[in-house]
Amino acid sequence: MHGDVSEQALVSRGGELLLQTIASQVSPGRPIALPLSAGLDSRAILGGLLEARQASAIDAITFGIPGATDYEAGTEIAKAVGLRHQRIDLTELPITLERLAKTALRTDGNVVLFQAYVHTAMSERLPGHEFWVGFLGEVLAGNDIVGQAISDLETRAILEKDVCGELWQQHQSAQADHTMLLLLLASLEIILRTFNVRT
Repeated sequence: MHGDVSEQALVSRGGELLLQTIASQVSPGRPIALPLSAGLDSRAILGGLLEARQASAIDAITFGIPGATDYEAGTEIAKAVGLRHQRIDLTELPITLERLAKTALRTDGNVVLFQAYVHTAMSERLPGHEFWVGFLGEVLAGNDIVGQAISDLETRAILEKDVCGELWQQHQSAQADHTMLLLLLASLEIILRTFNVRT
């Protein structure tokens, strides 16, 4: 219970907010690319996207090292819901001057280079796609308090749809911490519903 509101009511409200945010941001007719890992963030966004679009409109992409949980789970999840899927093996991703220059031009240069470099590689693999991302770590770590998200410039320059950032902006208030708690709880509910997992 939170005040006089039950946990289930909070979870349901969080799910509604997340689904409304995703539905309001989907561009009709444009293919979607979703960086997919084992994390709750990307899986919750996937659940919301699957409610707004057909699986055939979504391409998943996973990066990492073969054998790592994120790398392998992204593949399994994509297969389970019928998504096209690509993997970027970081042990085979060449660091070239051309891609470094392209990465710098797409940002203001003040970014976490590794992440921006991988994002550039992803956008090269799926040109013309609308990329969706939803990283909760910054908000949960308190970056909203200091006034700027660490990767805000990087994210907006390379990946087009920051779902968690958009949700945060739409519902920022004195109860913003509660909104993020709702989002986390809703993420779990949507994941369970998407993959028909019974608890």
